[in-house]
Amino acid sequence: MAVRLLTLLLCTLSLFAQEPSPGKRVQPEADRYRDAIRAADAVLETHPNDVEALHRRGESRLGLGELAEAEADLRRALELDPGHKEARFLLASTLELQGRGEGAEVEYRRLLAAHPADLEASVGLGALLIRRGEAEQALPLLRRSAGQAPDHFKAHLFLGRALAQANRLGEAVAPLRSAARLRPDSTEAHYQLALALRRLGRLEEARLEFEIVRELNERNRGTGMGMGPPRRRP
Repeated sequence: MAVRLLTLLLCTLSLFAQEPSPGKRVQPEADRYRDAIRAADAVLETHPNDVEALHRRGESRLGLGELAEAEADLRRALELDPGHKEARFLLASTLELQGRGEGAEVEYRRLLAAHPADLEASVGLGALLIRRGEAEQALPLLRRSAGQAPDHFKAHLFLGRALAQANRLGEAVAPLRSAARLRPDSTEAHYQLALALRRLGRLEEARLEFEIVRELNERNRGTGMGMGPPRRRP
């Protein structure tokens, strides 16, 4: 039992390692996910029904883009523990990344049926509905989420996008500004804000936001995007 708990701890630390001290070599994120998979494998070899090991391995496989394998692990975890919130959220995210929007919606709604105030599920479902062009359905979820968590970047970003998609441009500016304030380095937040301002005819404000987008693109050129599965806030 002690060895099993230690292995799971190492698995978790592989996923949520602290920022290294200055000058310390950073382990590539993909390597951390592989280490976590190996740690989970060690647990599952002797405890094949360990829900947390299945969840962690599924999360790590999702981080590596191994979507079919991640789905299998997460579904197995949910067979063993249907109430596992994190596994269900990650399964919904995995299905969405596979282009299986209907399946993702089913999982988000199952999570919300059990936990109506779940912030990440509300934002995830709202974002999915926006991508399908169903802004009016997304708005109640995203308004509640942004009110529930004033510092939640994605809640404000997707609320602004939903309002803009619903042609409520005057209302869209405030949440988009909040998103840009919460994440000043977000190209998407500044870009969506610039689009809304331009559609409103506020051209000088739009120009300034487009300039920020240009500067961020220049700064980020060649840096690439970090890998990783969607994260639930604590």
